[in-house]
Amino acid sequence: MVTRDWYTTDEAARELGLAPSTIRDAPRRGVLRVEVVAPRVRAITREELERYRREHLGKGGWSTRRATHPPAEMLA
Repeated sequence: MVTRDWYTTDEAARELGLAPSTIRDAPRRGVLRVEVVAPRVRAITREELERYRREHLGKGGWSTRRATHPPAEMLA
């Protein structure tokens, strides 16, 4: 496996199994730091990619929230 130091938005999304739009939106939400390397070109370090993976992946989504929501039949 080749270890890389920097990833583009699309490469980071592929590495994390997320949509590129999720990665593009993450800096605005304050959950991912990116470096501007040229106009309209963002780069993400391997360390930042791994930090994001540890701190954010698998912590959200419906499968995680389901345990705190009652089934629909209980609401009727």
